[in-house]
Amino acid sequence: EIKDTLKTVKIDPASGVITLPEALLFDIGSSVLKDSAVDHLNETSQKLKVVLKCFVANQRMGLKCEKNPYGHEIETIFVEGHTDSRPMNRNGGNTKLSLDRAISVSNALLNGSGLADYKTSEDQPIFSYSAYAENRPLIKDDPTDARNRRVDLRIVLTYQPTGRVTAIERVTQSVAN
Repeated sequence: EIKDTLKTVKIDPASGVITLPEALLFDIGSSVLKDSAVDHLNETSQKLKVVLKCFVANQRMGLKCEKNPYGHEIETIFVEGHTDSRPMNRNGGNTKLSLDRAISVSNALLNGSGLADYKTSEDQPIFSYSAYAENRPLIKDDPTDARNRRVDLRIVLTYQPTGRVTAIERVTQSVAN
């Protein structure tokens, strides 16, 4: 549903990590969002607000959520900053740059969008950020590749026992038999 709603993002089918387009966000060596990035992130936050409602504890109350029949909930969404492997001549180097990028994107997504009000069942905010610098490259054979300069959204769900066999469990059981 996120991929259908946000056409410009990339989603890793194995992990579900959402990658925001690197060329759109920042100039090289910068954590200041480009003007076009601010507009894009405003649109992204409005779409996320709708898509995530059925998966956030304080938002789904009273909603009929057919896409979430078991009541799975988002525990956190990490806004993860990354850089390429080129060393930065600034205080804190690539780690600080990746953290500043994550904070910039997080602020743009949350400020004025209503997403800051999305809370867990323990009334904790779901958005947080982390910094990986050059340590998790997408393009491993060329760690200087621009695509490694990115911000990812990693959604972590809480496990909700269903008491029923899910579609994935049925497939797994049929393959095992």
